[in-house]
Amino acid sequence: MDEVESAIAWHTQLPVELYTAIGRVAHSTALLDAMLGEFIEELADSHMVWPLVSGQSTDWLIQTCRLFLSEADPQGAHYPEDFHDEIQRCLASIFHRAVDRGCSASLSGLCR
Repeated sequence: MDEVESAIAWHTQLPVELYTAIGRVAHSTALLDAMLGEFIEELADSHMVWPLVSGQSTDWLIQTCRLFLSEADPQGAHYPEDFHDEIQRCLASIFHRAVDRGCSASLSGLCR
């Protein structure tokens, strides 16, 4: 097992595989956050919300998606009811996976 010295880890020796795994998780999280932000833009019907969503935590983005879905289309006029249900299931799945990874202590208040 190869090891690399890292200033980030205060000059401790960490396995290269660990850095690779951290990189995959960081990339997946960044991609998820970007997708959630784009979904909020779609629900808000405006690209002007990007400064608001940019840099927010995953739990904030999930919560905001849930809020926008219920507030932007509460009667299902724009999106069909089965779309609402599927999106809520997807957001719940994202939430549970994030909690399993220990992404954020504030995620515990999201699941209803």
